[in-house]
Amino acid sequence: MTVASPCTQHLMDSAHPQTVLSKLNEQRSQGLFCDVTIVVEDVKFRAHKNILAA
Repeated sequence: MTVASPCTQHLMDSAHPQTVLSKLNEQRSQGLFCDVTIVVEDVKFRAHKNILAA
């Protein structure tokens, strides 16, 4: 985690994006909070619509 300078209020955590995606994938794998199901040739894929929209 880095702070740009003591005078600013900006904070950057380079691991945050990967952590968010990892946790969302865990939830998807468990079927939690999935609000979209995509069907391709009779195979169903559960997903988070916010990830598909990104």
